[in-house]
Amino acid sequence: MRTRILLLLGLFVGMASVQAQHSAQFTQFTFNKLNFNPSLVGTYDALTFTGMYRHQWFGVEGAPRTGMVNIIAPLSQHNAVLGMAMSYDLIGVTQTGQATASYAYILHMAGGLQLLGGLSGTLEYGRINWDLADPADVGDPLVGTGLENVWKPNFGAGLTLNNKAWYIGISVPRFLKNHLYRDNTNSEIKTGDIREVFGMAGFDIGLAPQCRVRPGVLLSYNPSAPMDIAFDLSVLLMNQLILGVAYRLDDAISGVVQYRISPQWKLGVGYDFTVSALNQYSNGTAEIMLEYSLDKASEGTRHIRFF
Repeated sequence: MRTRILLLLGLFVGMASVQAQHSAQFTQFTFNKLNFNPSLVGTYDALTFTGMYRHQWFGVEGAPRTGMVNIIAPLSQHNAVLGMAMSYDLIGVTQTGQATASYAYILHMAGGLQLLGGLSGTLEYGRINWDLADPADVGDPLVGTGLENVWKPNFGAGLTLNNKAWYIGISVPRFLKNHLYRDNTNSEIKTGDIREVFGMAGFDIGLAPQCRVRPGVLLSYNPSAPMDIAFDLSVLLMNQLILGVAYRLDDAISGVVQYRISPQWKLGVGYDFTVSALNQYSNGTAEIMLEYSLDKASEGTRHIRFF
């Protein structure tokens, strides 16, 4: 019975990932907004590689595991930036993935303002491996057989207004209401309106020459689900170390530590403490991030990336 419950949980979360975690959920969202807003590739001014891995809900069988790699390449002479992102989610017997190409154009305005406009194209992948289901559930109408695979295209867009001290943005990363999974009658499983709208904002406040405070917020609106809100507050010390806390509404309280190993390398770790009813079964969520940038001018001249 426990296995069946966990299987159904995996299926539910897997289908929900099409609408909620398809824009993969990360503790360090302040430094990984490209999943939510393609225009933010425009904030990068050097060739940058970022990798993240997230193991969600320790202690829960079939809980989500997420991996992601981003590559950002500015075209400085054209006021444009190109981005490529690849990610996957393993949730129970389901696997979803996506490869996204992004383009952002930078419009320079008076007073140091920048308006960033971004477009993205995505190829989405969904797979159910029924062979991982409990053999005792064979014959259950909810359980199929073999492998089921599907590929679907999608596209998104976003806008961000920013200067050196703040930013505000809005985006729709997935315009098409594609359904990656089908039931055993080969009809599409309706997971609701998956055209989410994201809003985000943040500030950079200097308290002292070696101390800056950076609050931020990320909102997700889906007509078929309650509004999701995440808050983040980080402190930058000596332009090298970031200590942060975050809160995701009715879900988790998180801690984040990031350290600039060298002018090019940055390492970050995060941990979620579950505050929902799932805390009876989960020991929390861990995440690690590694970033490499070719921007050698960053040493002594720029802060760790605000975005």
